[in-house]
Amino acid sequence: RVFVALFALSHSARPTFRERDPVSGMELTCDHPSVCEACPPGSFTALWNYIGRCLRCSVCARNMVQSRECRRDADCSCECRHGYWYKERAGMCVRWSECGTGHGVTAAGSPQTDIVCSPCVNGTFSDRVSSESGCSAHSVCVAPRSEVLRGTAWHDVICASPQEAHAAHFLRPLLPSFFSHHALSVRRLRHLLGKLPSSDSDSVAKRRRSISRLTQDQLRARLDQWVREAGPAHLRSLPLLLAETGAMFTADRLTHKLGRIEENLRRISTPTQEETTNDHYEIELQQG
Repeated sequence: RVFVALFALSHSARPTFRERDPVSGMELTCDHPSVCEACPPGSFTALWNYIGRCLRCSVCARNMVQSRECRRDADCSCECRHGYWYKERAGMCVRWSECGTGHGVTAAGSPQTDIVCSPCVNGTFSDRVSSESGCSAHSVCVAPRSEVLRGTAWHDVICASPQEAHAAHFLRPLLPSFFSHHALSVRRLRHLLGKLPSSDSDSVAKRRRSISRLTQDQLRARLDQWVREAGPAHLRSLPLLLAETGAMFTADRLTHKLGRIEENLRRISTPTQEETTNDHYEIELQQG
């Protein structure tokens, strides 16, 4: 009888559990189980817990985007946005590096890794500063156009026909990459822009004041705009203007490029002895 009574009592008693009161520190015997409810939108809990409210979902840091949305049972995941990678030493997302002219991207960047740059091999070039572009193959001149400037690692081959006589005309597409490869300091860029011939009516002093407030990127953009609009005579004056700013090496490099183009233009514009003989032979046949 005693056994039966104890068995019945044990089954009728409510289950209990031990809990320590956070204020008094006393150990209590509790007979009410926890009541759980689903986390509302914008919050989560990832583990079994006794907390009174769900945790707020994280917010991705600067230059990061969500790779996985926050769920009731897991926080969101973040990764660096396109063009950035996570640098452990900095503890943040930083921009991918840029390959300079004459170099191309050989390993693309990712949210976890930076890009890898390599020099352009023979027969290829890169004429831009980029974090995504690789090297491109040099162009091939097709008759009646001939090569007037050999391609390098930082610019393409330049082709021309005998009828195209202005060497300065061929400098125009070359100059943006030239000034990227032979970069000028901010001081020299400002000095050069102040000397460039201009068609606007602003005084030299006013133009120089506006130039003094520009950043290096803005100065380069202003120089590229001038190159697009300048005539052949003004383009030919660039080596002299560069020399006047003190950029002697850059002036010499540009003079050399211009000289090579002029020399090769003369070569393709002057018929060879064999071509002259053939022309005379054809005339004699026609007259005969």
